Amino acid sequence: MENANKPGDVVEQHAKLLMYHDPGEPGSANVALRFAQLYDDLVRRASGPISGQGQVLQVIAVLADEDRLSGTVLGSHDRARLHADKVVFLKSVLPHAAVFDLPTRRRIHADLDVLMRVTLSVLYDPLRAVLGRLIADGLTFVDAHPSPVSLAELRRDSSTSGPPS
Repeated sequence: MENANKPGDVVEQHAKLLMYHDPGEPGSANVALRFAQLYDDLVRRASGPISGQGQVLQVIAVLADEDRLSGTVLGSHDRARLHADKVVFLKSVLPHAAVFDLPTRRRIHADLDVLMRVTLSVLYDPLRAVLGRLIADGLTFVDAHPSPVSLAELRRDSSTSGPPS
């Protein structure tokens, strides 16, 4: 992404990299482009603290980048611990978001469980589809909360009564 000359080039390059995690669903290229645009707006060009929405996108992007670059989110013991913390962060937000129906929240929770298992031990589950779905889920979450707010406000305003069971 560093070789891109114009802001639009950065977004397009990021979208191409996100397509590594294409889950094979219709519209995946549009999801990747929209995620990259929001990431550029909410993370890369943030002029102050990153909003809660930006934090969600940033964590998803880090996990996807690590998988794309190393084939797993388990690069080393220290990196695995950092990535486990990122998965715990996402578990505290996405599976509780009222924007998702119960079956989707359950699937998100299961996908995050797969990522957690991979960060805690060497499992070579295919992560591309899991991360591809997570990219789409992050986009849905951010689109449902268009005004940048803190993570605490997002958790309060979009939380369901409890985690999916």
